[in-house]
Amino acid sequence: MNTLSSPLSIPLTLGPSAACIALPCLGLTEKDDSRIAQYIKHTSVNSAGGKDIHDIAMDLFSVAFKNLTKKKKDIVCQKQVQMHIWSVDRMQKSVYAIGKDPCNGNARQAKDSTLEPCNPCLALLSLHTFCNAISWEPPKNENRAYVPHMFQPAEVGKLYGMGLNTLIDGVHLIHTD
Repeated sequence: MNTLSSPLSIPLTLGPSAACIALPCLGLTEKDDSRIAQYIKHTSVNSAGGKDIHDIAMDLFSVAFKNLTKKKKDIVCQKQVQMHIWSVDRMQKSVYAIGKDPCNGNARQAKDSTLEPCNPCLALLSLHTFCNAISWEPPKNENRAYVPHMFQPAEVGKLYGMGLNTLIDGVHLIHTD
């Protein structure tokens, strides 16, 4: 039997056929980049990294996004979701590659026997858009009323607009702990 250390420093004992069975990719976590934990805490989206909605609106309808009907805006937003590059898994506190070069599902084993993300997941760390996304600071509670509805439910913004920030200043609504 082989023994490996997982990213959580828990020894994994593998049976004799372990060479034939790939261990699952755990995606990118705060171990891979400390900014990922903060990103997962403050983002409300399930996936991201797609083409800008304004560009998609022009591609699909040759009209500015703001001038589209609700139905056409929904179509543009759905097209953007289909083009996303990464997904957020709040339960596992991980980010996975999706889209054209998705997570292949198989972890890589480092020289020290720890598990590392697959190449497509690891490649996210070299994408400018991904690095920008994980670098953003969460909005201050007093500014949450102004966050675009596509990034937080309109109801949350309305609550902050009514003064919710004075009740919960310093607390974020999205928790992964």
